[in-house]
Amino acid sequence: MNRKSSFGTVVLMMLLILLPFSLAAMGTQEEPAEEAVEPEEPTETEKPEELEEPEEVAVDPVVEGLEPVRVSQVGYLPAREKLAVVVIEDEAQPFDEFLVRNVRTDEVVYEGELGEPVTDPNSQDVVQHADFSGLEEPGRYRVDVPGLGSSLWFDISEDVYHDALFVTSRSYTLQRSATSFRDPITGLELEGGHHQDAEAEMFFSDEFHEEGDTLDVLGGWYDAGDFGMYIPPSNVTVGQLLLAYEWNPDEFYEGQLAFPAGVEPVMEGAPDMLEEARFNLEWMLKMQRPDGAVYHKNSGLRWPPDATLPEDDTQTRYVFGKSTFGTAGFAGATAMAARLYEDYDQEFADELLHAAELAFDYLEENPEPEFRYDEGQDQGSGPYDKHEDSEERLWAAAELLRTTGDERYDEYIANNDSLDELLDEPSTYISWADALLFGHWAYVNAPAANEERRERARHAILAGAEEVYEQVQADGYNVTLEADEYYWSSAKGAVGRGNLLLKAHALEENVDYVEAALDQIAYIFGRNANSYSYLTGIGDRSPANPHHRISAGTGVEVPGLLVGGPNNQGGDPLLDSFLEEEDPPPAEAYLDLHGSWATNEYAIDYTAPVVFALSYFAFTEEEEIVEPEPEEDIEVGSLEPGIIEAYLDEQELSTFSDGGSDVDYQVEDEVLSMDYRLRSGGWLGLVIAIEKDIYDIEGLRIEYRGEATGHDVRFEIQDAQQVHFQSHFVDDSEDWQTLEVAIDNFEVRGDWQPEGVDPDDDQPFDRALIDNITFSPLTSGQGRLEFRQIEAY
Repeated sequence: MNRKSSFGTVVLMMLLILLPFSLAAMGTQEEPAEEAVEPEEPTETEKPEELEEPEEVAVDPVVEGLEPVRVSQVGYLPAREKLAVVVIEDEAQPFDEFLVRNVRTDEVVYEGELGEPVTDPNSQDVVQHADFSGLEEPGRYRVDVPGLGSSLWFDISEDVYHDALFVTSRSYTLQRSATSFRDPITGLELEGGHHQDAEAEMFFSDEFHEEGDTLDVLGGWYDAGDFGMYIPPSNVTVGQLLLAYEWNPDEFYEGQLAFPAGVEPVMEGAPDMLEEARFNLEWMLKMQRPDGAVYHKNSGLRWPPDATLPEDDTQTRYVFGKSTFGTAGFAGATAMAARLYEDYDQEFADELLHAAELAFDYLEENPEPEFRYDEGQDQGSGPYDKHEDSEERLWAAAELLRTTGDERYDEYIANNDSLDELLDEPSTYISWADALLFGHWAYVNAPAANEERRERARHAILAGAEEVYEQVQADGYNVTLEADEYYWSSAKGAVGRGNLLLKAHALEENVDYVEAALDQIAYIFGRNANSYSYLTGIGDRSPANPHHRISAGTGVEVPGLLVGGPNNQGGDPLLDSFLEEEDPPPAEAYLDLHGSWATNEYAIDYTAPVVFALSYFAFTEEEEIVEPEPEEDIEVGSLEPGIIEAYLDEQELSTFSDGGSDVDYQVEDEVLSMDYRLRSGGWLGLVIAIEKDIYDIEGLRIEYRGEATGHDVRFEIQDAQQVHFQSHFVDDSEDWQTLEVAIDNFEVRGDWQPEGVDPDDDQPFDRALIDNITFSPLTSGQGRLEFRQIEAY
């Protein structure tokens, strides 16, 4: 993983250590709000019991002194458009040129003229565009505007989205309920909570159950920052993940997600994405009644206190409500899943298709929209309420038509005026409240569809895409969002609209649509008015304080969670105070505060369109994943010659130093060279981020040589718990020599430790994972060190 994947470099670790944060200490406990808020897609309707004073939370909501040149903090694909947005003070005083520099050599590799200045309507920033699409050479770069400033660095490479696709796809594994695991990659450790869902109580009586009866609804993903579990967002989340797989099956494979011990695949040879989606599908199936209707959600009757771990939320859990829009979305998702699981588990595929058909039977017998609500059901969970259902009915019928070819479903659309009319309605982005694009796409691709109706659905997708594209052209940051679309979950909306453009491109080739879809990825990765990547753990500046109880309760930064992003319509007390006090432009209405669930909360359906978009543009080569099995002997991993070629390309190497010291490196003929100049009292180092997990090792062996300077060199490793351990060697020979250090001979560093680590304690090394290796000369002066083998034994 590279520096930007949050498992990264000592530079970031040092920043975290210098500026320690404890998510568990942030925010306040919450209680239910008396009524739901107005934004389009609320996931929580709670408010803190004790609101901090507004002046304490409304100051510097993002980061002061933002760099004036905004880029995707992840990077760009070599053959695609590359754009930086330059923020200037005055439209009447534009800048003329920009330079692109290689960050390792400081060499100027590209020069260009800046575009004409415009005022972006949604941020009020005066911006100029720096187009460096002509630069296609892979590498690490920054954009400089002479006289103004520079961007953060970024990569250009074919696999630039690899890490982001990995962590977003894997984020669902880390949201599993009732699952105990210890994840060696993130350090997240959960005991597994809400086992009481195996005996969840009915909140109301219906034709099949009495109030207080118990149902087994164990399993599934936690929806968001709380522990509620809901059918509507599950429908569209599973649907988008499966659609990502259906579009790009080569990007998903068995072993890809490195499931931690405690998460066991159940299908032989199946891609991990299908395994993960199955976990939630099995929960969804449990929520279906015998007549096909689907219950709405299960949760407790009160919001768990902030920083509560899943296993500590022991309140009684209930099954609430039912709806025709939820039942219809369920039918669409399970009908899609049925055809995708046939190659791996025919019995499960049959079960899914039966559930979809049963749900559709219920819809036919109940043609009027229905949303059951019982007083009190939203006291500890989000409402997710919708009181009409045409878009979801269209999805259900079209998806069943595509999977089965049965004309019954086409006739249902033709004979239902509201559904037939939707075939002419321009497509919108997919959300839990609007599955229209799912319906259009399924119908266009159904072999048994009526040709006249197919053409209408095709035109609807193209019409919706053109509306989105027009907005991209009108926006200074090339974002799909209009001023009134910076509402709850706006970041999801931006990416979702980009995905609509990709679907339109598939129907009628338009490269401009593809580039505009990439603009939305650049937007969520930091090319925006706040210069924030809205995906946790990805980018130089990503949310440090997401509204996410698991992160808060464990102190672990869980990567791959898309937060809601700017929201100028309010929805939590901190945001409301900020809007009232500062009146920011729509695109700047964002708070990286734990208590701002209306801008900084994650939800499963927020990240789903990101997985789809990244898989479309990803370049993935199947790689062997060594899964941790502490109970069994595991073959020791190693970093052998080819150390550099096999496991550590240049993206896994980085340096750090104080302002007066210098360090650089190069890789040539499988030898890693480190040149340094250390000032007296200074510090520097070379970091090797380990991409290959190394389990149960006894020690490390390195081959090195130097200039016989006599300099003392710290040989440091970091374990799965991010604890720093050190050994030392001396540069005393110009010939190759071997250094072998047993793990037990590494000692805990007396400084630079994560919060809560006492250097005086006898801290054992966690053999589950080496996160990185660092070489740091400690004697002032100049020198050169070379390494040609690093091996675990």
